[in-house]
Amino acid sequence: MKPKGVILSGGPAGVLDKDAPLAPMAIYQAGVPVLGICYGEQAMAHQLGGKVEAGHHRNLAAPN
Repeated sequence: MKPKGVILSGGPAGVLDKDAPLAPMAIYQAGVPVLGICYGEQAMAHQLGGKVEAGHHRNLAAPN
């Protein structure tokens, strides 16, 4: 495979959870752009040395 980029999407897990799924480090070393969305962004920060903390407020959808 020769991707032009990688998207790490969201999911119900949290990177601070035990056994949280993480991307293989080869993804970050592949030399292509990596976009993290929600969980994907947290995972990327966590794996690359950033600090991820639990929020104080839950993100809720806007009422209809």
